[in-house]
Amino acid sequence: DISHQISPQDIDEAGFVLECAYKYFPPYTVHVVVVDPEVGSARKPLLVIGERYYFIAPDNGVLSFLYNNNEEEPVKVIEINAEHYFLESPGFTFHGRDIFAPVAAWLSKGIDINNFGIEIENYVKRTIPKPEIFGKDLVRGRVAHIDKFGNLISNIKRSHIDELVAKTGKGKFEIHIKDIKIGNLNQFYAQGDRGKPNAVINITWEMQKNSLMQQGEMK
Repeated sequence: DISHQISPQDIDEAGFVLECAYKYFPPYTVHVVVVDPEVGSARKPLLVIGERYYFIAPDNGVLSFLYNNNEEEPVKVIEINAEHYFLESPGFTFHGRDIFAPVAAWLSKGIDINNFGIEIENYVKRTIPKPEIFGKDLVRGRVAHIDKFGNLISNIKRSHIDELVAKTGKGKFEIHIKDIKIGNLNQFYAQGDRGKPNAVINITWEMQKNSLMQQGEMK
């Protein structure tokens, strides 16, 4: 499993965590997303076929990172309606068990994708919050995920930092989290001072902070 630590019903956080992780799996992995506040309603179950991966998820915009990513445009989005691939008599509150998981299992056995339903073009796309660049010396982002260690993982990427450095011509910057300032960006955790907020770039190139605040900016 990628994560069971998504905040309840937080579609944006679920999409962020999946975006950070899915490319590290072997090609043609089937990813199942069960962050589904509208379970049991008229929202559609989807099978999304990307260039190298499969995704099974509710039609609530959790895969918007994929729809909006030119590197991995979905080649096909299918509304799953072939009920003979579901568990018998599926309930209204646990489609992860009754629909998504069985479809993933059948897909892994080589069932043709077109057997699961019909291709659609009308599906939910969410606006994904992105860091904002202000002038030439400020980038403002947000906390996208808090992991079980208490690390705050922001949506500020290495590329945003590099852009800021290129604009200012300075290699030094500050990280502001409300009234807290962090003056260094460390390469690894042990470089930081114990008991104080520290910042690193993690393996997926997002800026990560170990301070429990909700919004950060860099100058």
